[in-house]
Amino acid sequence: MKYKDREYKKTRTYTNSSYDEDNTFLKLDYEFDKHNSLEFMHTYKNTYAMYPIMAPDYSSLSQLINDFAAIDAGLATQLNPNTNGYNKLPQSDPAWNRYHKWWYVFNEGSFTKNRTSNYDLKYTFKDDDGIENYIRVYNDENRYYMNRNRPKFTDFRVLDYKQLSWAKERSNGVNLRYGKKLDDNNIIYSGIDYSNNSFWQHAYASYYPDTGIFKHGNYKNIKRDVWNAFIQDKIKLDKFTFTPGVRYNYYGKNSGSALSNKNVASSLETGSYSHLTLGLFTNYDFNDNHRMYASWSQLYNAPYATAIASAANKLEAEKGNAYTLGYSGSISKSTFGANYTLTKLDNTFGKFTVPSDTDPELFEAKVTNVKSKVTSFCLTYGYRFDDNWSVNAAYSHAKTDIEENQGTSDQLSTTDDLRNSLHYNNKYTSSVNYDKGKFSTGFDFTFYTGMNAKYFSDNEFFIVDWHANYKIDKNCNAYALVNNLTNRAYETKAVAVEGIGAMPMEGINFLVGVNYSF
Repeated sequence: MKYKDREYKKTRTYTNSSYDEDNTFLKLDYEFDKHNSLEFMHTYKNTYAMYPIMAPDYSSLSQLINDFAAIDAGLATQLNPNTNGYNKLPQSDPAWNRYHKWWYVFNEGSFTKNRTSNYDLKYTFKDDDGIENYIRVYNDENRYYMNRNRPKFTDFRVLDYKQLSWAKERSNGVNLRYGKKLDDNNIIYSGIDYSNNSFWQHAYASYYPDTGIFKHGNYKNIKRDVWNAFIQDKIKLDKFTFTPGVRYNYYGKNSGSALSNKNVASSLETGSYSHLTLGLFTNYDFNDNHRMYASWSQLYNAPYATAIASAANKLEAEKGNAYTLGYSGSISKSTFGANYTLTKLDNTFGKFTVPSDTDPELFEAKVTNVKSKVTSFCLTYGYRFDDNWSVNAAYSHAKTDIEENQGTSDQLSTTDDLRNSLHYNNKYTSSVNYDKGKFSTGFDFTFYTGMNAKYFSDNEFFIVDWHANYKIDKNCNAYALVNNLTNRAYETKAVAVEGIGAMPMEGINFLVGVNYSF
């Protein structure tokens, strides 16, 4: 991956950033008749990704080279934290030695591997009204492996030890859906789901190549069964449609245990959870060109696996409400829409970070219940000048409020301030498109604003992309994409403890290809 360096405005290559992926997709369908069919599907993906972590800050490179020269000459035994960007934190802080500006966080060769393999068998039976009912059985599995080469803090060019992690998550179950049209204005639809879930993890084991010593990390093993059932009734009254629904959630007992790298065992077992949730979804068609919609649904989610394994205290199930209000319409050559959502949770699973008990250079994520409120809204507009030219524009805004103030790494900010400072707050998008015959092309513009310059290299970024398509014949289509056309240095997210501009987005890049169907 190449990116534009924020300080020197040069194109850099992201260290240790190669990526390989193999994937396959298989789908077999057999139609017995117009009402009954059978489908088998298998998806597989295997990825091998190098581990760049963060982009280095080139402003600290010259001093880093000087320190290495001093070490080689025997004039120093370790890097000076106050001359390599560490001075953002006092040396009494466990994180001070992380601020070497990400030059040698992990040596070359660090990587992660991820393998996903999913099987799915689905039998569909449609009734005379075309309602699709089905029974589906599935087995999903995901495996993860990490190998990080940890350098010595006395000399970042030398391997100290390897950090190793393994994880396996599996879920298999069955889904049943059945619907019935009672009359022209009333459709009942229902479903039952069952899944058996398991999660196993061995995190942050250590291997020391110099001595051959291996130290196990933290073990976690947990299992749980989940049942869900729902029924909803779609009722149409003239221009008004409303769909009330009810869902029953049952989360079986979590059974499992954990073992720390200090051989301290603990239980991850919990009791069962169950809850009944309600929902109402409505829309009103003023006419063929104007429509308003609204929804309300209760939310419920019981803690499982990684949340329980990382819990700072006993976790309650997530409970809350989600509300949506929207409008869409068109007048002449214009289309437009507006959407507002509000999600309020009393016991959402909030994460905060603390230094690891076993390695102060590592940060561990802990989970606790917090109250949260997420608000967002979006505005869209489109205009077609003629058969060939059109434009589109959109604006979106999101904000998260957290009641609890704990675990932040920036003591000068409240949790809300910090959370909303680590991403853009406003996103404007627009496009100009041309379409004639077999050829279409256009420019896409994205404008991010509201970033906090304390964590981002700028408080706003303007990005230009270009796309083109050419339909060679009815079965073949050629396309080309150029992203970040102006090679802009920018970021879309930040992490408070990592410094400014530590996660840059790609510089100018392109993709060309052909789609062929038969």
